[in-house]
Amino acid sequence: MRPLSGPGSLARRIEDHRKRRAESPRTKPRSPPLALATGVGRDQPNRVRDVIALKNALSWTGHYPPERTRAADPGVDEDLTWGLSGFQRDFGLAHDGYSLPGGETETRLNQIIQPMIQAAAQLGAIRATFALN
Repeated sequence: MRPLSGPGSLARRIEDHRKRRAESPRTKPRSPPLALATGVGRDQPNRVRDVIALKNALSWTGHYPPERTRAADPGVDEDLTWGLSGFQRDFGLAHDGYSLPGGETETRLNQIIQPMIQAAAQLGAIRATFALN
């Protein structure tokens, strides 16, 4: 490992890493931001990780309060129930009150939030570049 000493060496290493990453082809496909293992919502198993992931995904679309996602509450609450129903209604999906792995609600959420997350990541990379200069 190279030492981090010298003026600009960290910035140079970061820039070199970005160039190598941009030049190398991606070998594995990008996984979707929301990948449920079990159903979430009414009459579903409601696994803790899946509940939290669904709350985060719904917050990206404005269907769950962002301040509630930071609490990492593992339970299905009224906000999640209303947010899920509202999302399904707003996007013309079956208004069933739950999301299943690979189902239409999970698929539509991923279609919507994937570009949003990528844009946020690019904005973060742009900000990091300006911070290094």
